[in-house]
Amino acid sequence: MDYLPLWLKVVLWISVGATLVYAFVSSRRYKTWVNDKTNAGGKYVASKILSQMQDKFFLEGTDDPVDVYQLGGQLGFSTEQVRAALSEFQKDEQIDVVIITERHVKLGIRGQMMRRPEGWSRSNNGGTVKKKT
Repeated sequence: MDYLPLWLKVVLWISVGATLVYAFVSSRRYKTWVNDKTNAGGKYVASKILSQMQDKFFLEGTDDPVDVYQLGGQLGFSTEQVRAALSEFQKDEQIDVVIITERHVKLGIRGQMMRRPEGWSRSNNGGTVKKKT
């Protein structure tokens, strides 16, 4: 590039920089946030509620009825999203969760059969880690 005049080099560097800035700004403008749960559908919410109930069962060993609206609120979902999850649980062939009352559910037969290997636990960040012995 030594054969190009200085003014052309400056123009090229400025245009490359402007293109990179434009690409970055436009990619951030239409970004969908991963933690934005306002558009989550019923199946997604139902799977998160089921996962949380399974974790409680495996960690504590209790299968007590859970207030699904309270649990959904703790997970960051709205009342309407929890209602959509309840309708997913009510569908035919759904045996993971049993609806006891309008607000309370508990794990069904298939939900309890998904056991984790002994020595495994759920970490605080949501991943599965092996306990140190």
